[in-house]
Amino acid sequence: SAPEIRTFNSMGNRIVNRFVQIGLLPDARIEEKDHHRTRIAKGAFTQVFKSLNGEDETPDKDLIDAFITFLQLVKSDTRSPDHVFEAGNYQKSAQGFVEAFHLFEKERKRLKIRFFEDQLYDPVKLMLKTQETQRYVADKVDHLIVDEAQDMNGIQIALLRILAGTRAKVMLVG
Repeated sequence: SAPEIRTFNSMGNRIVNRFVQIGLLPDARIEEKDHHRTRIAKGAFTQVFKSLNGEDETPDKDLIDAFITFLQLVKSDTRSPDHVFEAGNYQKSAQGFVEAFHLFEKERKRLKIRFFEDQLYDPVKLMLKTQETQRYVADKVDHLIVDEAQDMNGIQIALLRILAGTRAKVMLVG
C-alpha cells in the first residue's frame, strides 16, 4: 500500500480527534479566523496590562501584536511560557505576557475552540505532561520522512520524537 502523507498539523488534528474520542482532551471546534485569536488575546492582555499599570491605561496596538507573537511562539515550543519569556528580550511593558497567556488559554478552553497551532500544541503538551498518553501514537510506524526539516519548531520536534518512539527510523530532508 502507498505510504501515508501528512503535514504536522493534519497529524496533530488526527491525534486531537483520537484524544477527544477517548476522553483525554476536551472537544473543541477548530477556529480558522485569526480575528478571533486577536480578540481573545487583546482582551486577555488588556486585562493584565490594566492590573499592572492602572485601569486608565491601555496597551497600544504594537504591544498587543507583540503579545500575539509571544503567544504563537509559546505554542510552537515545548518550554513553559515563563521560560519562553525569560529567553526572549522583552521590554518592561511586556511584563504581563505570561499571565495574559494563561488568561488567553483559560478563555480559549471556556469557548471550546482550538486555533490552527493548538492542533499540535494541545496533544503534544498533554503527551509530554502525561507520558502514558504517548502509547496511543508512539511506535505505530516503521519510517518517518520529514521534508523541510530545517523549518521544524520545538513542538513539531517533540511530536516527531513521540511518534517515532523506539521503533521508527526517521529521515530528515532539508
